[in-house]
Amino acid sequence: MPVSCVFILLTVAVYVFVPELLNLNGLVLIAYLLSLFVGFCLLTAREYLGAFKKMDNLTSLILTFLIYFTMMVTFFWLNVICYDVWAGFRSKIHGFAHQSKGSTVGPVLTESYNFSGSRGNLVGMQTKWRRFSKYSQYAFGVPIAMTVLLISLEFSGYDEYSYMPQIRKQHYRLIGPPRYIYFYGPLTILCSANITFFTLTILRIIKVKRETGMLLNGDFHSHRIDKDRFFIYIKLFVIMGINWLLEVIGVIYEGPTEVWEYTDIYNIFTGLAIFLLFVCKKNTLKLFKKRYYPRTDSSLRFQTSITKVANSKDRVLLRTTTISSEN
Repeated sequence: MPVSCVFILLTVAVYVFVPELLNLNGLVLIAYLLSLFVGFCLLTAREYLGAFKKMDNLTSLILTFLIYFTMMVTFFWLNVICYDVWAGFRSKIHGFAHQSKGSTVGPVLTESYNFSGSRGNLVGMQTKWRRFSKYSQYAFGVPIAMTVLLISLEFSGYDEYSYMPQIRKQHYRLIGPPRYIYFYGPLTILCSANITFFTLTILRIIKVKRETGMLLNGDFHSHRIDKDRFFIYIKLFVIMGINWLLEVIGVIYEGPTEVWEYTDIYNIFTGLAIFLLFVCKKNTLKLFKKRYYPRTDSSLRFQTSITKVANSKDRVLLRTTTISSEN
């Protein structure tokens, strides 16, 4: 997990220090990655402290609640990502479809914030932070309520019921039925919602693409970027879904330790996969290079313009020669 933490921080650093990436999608991704980072750090701390037997009961209990909270926050931010992608496609495609039917009303504004001028930039920033604030209230508020409920039930004194957490009786972990009720139950609901959002987005794209020709019009470039982002988030959901699936298999088949070994190995490379997915792609690398290596980029543009001028002069000379020969 320390390896994953390093690559997660590198991904966050790239998005923080490249202003073009700090749109609404970038802020949501950063929040998700930081939650995942904190969760991995807490899991690593518990494993190391437990291995060296330097944890008392109170520390173990606090770490259990903190890990539960941070992992819930992580999955809720992933749910926000899936919703935001669906909402963005729905509003943008609705606007394009509305235009294609001959309406004079412009397309609905989405996270692209197609405003002009300083006032437009201000309105776009306010809209971005307002939506991010609402997302944060959801992604942190629900896990806080769930954690408070878990703590209340743990200290309620009704440990004789099997559906109670019983964390202190189960070596300070959620084991057995409580794990399915308080952990895997909410995750199953969130994953089902994420799959629903992705499915609706794909169906919406296919439907509008058949009904209109907008993907062949001037909006092709913008729409292609949205589709690329959409499929990148699908890959992220698959990466984290495999991790969740391996853990579920490990819980169901508690006997063999090979499953947990595979899960640990997969967790090690999760951060690397996220780094490759969101940083090592053409658009991100191009923005990073433009931001921190402008000389190379400007020299390349200068050489390109010289080549274009030379080509245009050659064409002019060739045309002049042809006209002269005709005369």
